[in-house]
Amino acid sequence: MIDFDDVLSYVRLYYRAAIAIVVMIALALVFWLFKGYGGNPEVKQTITEIKQTAEGNEKRVDTIIDAAKAKEVAASEEVKKAVDSISDDALPEILAGLLADYRKQR
Repeated sequence: MIDFDDVLSYVRLYYRAAIAIVVMIALALVFWLFKGYGGNPEVKQTITEIKQTAEGNEKRVDTIIDAAKAKEVAASEEVKKAVDSISDDALPEILAGLLADYRKQR
């Protein structure tokens, strides 16, 4: 006759083994997912190069923006000086000349 207690103990044993295998696989997947590329030296080097390049480009952009702002301020001051030093009657001619100079530069 079949002893159901033995069958039940085998089922529990296989059930525990299956759960242990599933847990090990899940832990391995979690480890693989969160491990990242930190252990790979080539990837670290490439990431470092990208960061350095980005920082250099950021500095260049900041320099270009500062230079453009300085040009804008200088041009504004130059126009203010020119407008302040000229009489109101000659103002349209001066502004037309400044506009012509601007168009020549572009």
